[in-house]
Amino acid sequence: VRINDEGSLRNQRFAFTDRFTLVSELLQNARRAGARSITVDHDAVTRTLTVRDNGRGIDDFQKLLTFNESGWDEPTCEAENPFGVGFSRCLYATSRCIVKSRGQCADFDTAAALARTPIDVTESAEAPTEGTQIELHGVDLPDLASRIATLCAGFPVPV
Repeated sequence: VRINDEGSLRNQRFAFTDRFTLVSELLQNARRAGARSITVDHDAVTRTLTVRDNGRGIDDFQKLLTFNESGWDEPTCEAENPFGVGFSRCLYATSRCIVKSRGQCADFDTAAALARTPIDVTESAEAPTEGTQIELHGVDLPDLASRIATLCAGFPVPV
């Protein structure tokens, strides 16, 4: 068996057929991180989506950016079988991504990231010490305000 890495990167954008899966994946990641609350802010005019949670935060930003490899702990992996592709939806659905967690920040152009340009993770006084904040620019979710209740229906964490 061989895997065409470039083809995988190019075609992954078609793995999610619903644009709102982006929001569901970010909510799921927050829940898996032990968040007790999640905040979703969306500005349709500036096309910006920000998701904040108060979970454990991100230990290793590289795990977030590695396809098909989960950074979740063993009990989560055993219970949920995470694929390790959920965050990748951010790379295909936005033009810029800013991830802040545990006093660190990664701010990157998603096209450059998909072209495998190295991403710097820097110390940031603005980054939360608890939880994670993900800010996505250029996201096209024009009906999110009317769909968010449906996306969160039955979700075990307050959103």
